[in-house]
Amino acid sequence: MKVLCGTPKIECTGGNTQVSAMMGGSRKAHSGNLEAFRCYAAYLLRAGYERVGSREFRNPDGGITVLTKKSRFGSRLRKGKAGGDTGGSRYMPKDRTGGTIISK
Repeated sequence: MKVLCGTPKIECTGGNTQVSAMMGGSRKAHSGNLEAFRCYAAYLLRAGYERVGSREFRNPDGGITVLTKKSRFGSRLRKGKAGGDTGGSRYMPKDRTGGTIISK
């Protein structure tokens, strides 16, 4: 399973993955929810946020950001459909649950 973390591509630690054109054609993705969570948490720390709990981060402006549970974090991807017997070559969103962060 591939998972998007929402971190800007230049900051993301995931591997390059071809995604549907609707999502920009190329993104970095992770092998699981925990890896995606760790990537986004590290990004917040680099951006000046302060960790105050396992999922809570204090914004430099004073607000609190709470991330989704580690086991549910990120946007899961599935293989896209393709003609012939080659299988899908691009990934697309698996669920349409909303809340997917796509950063450039």
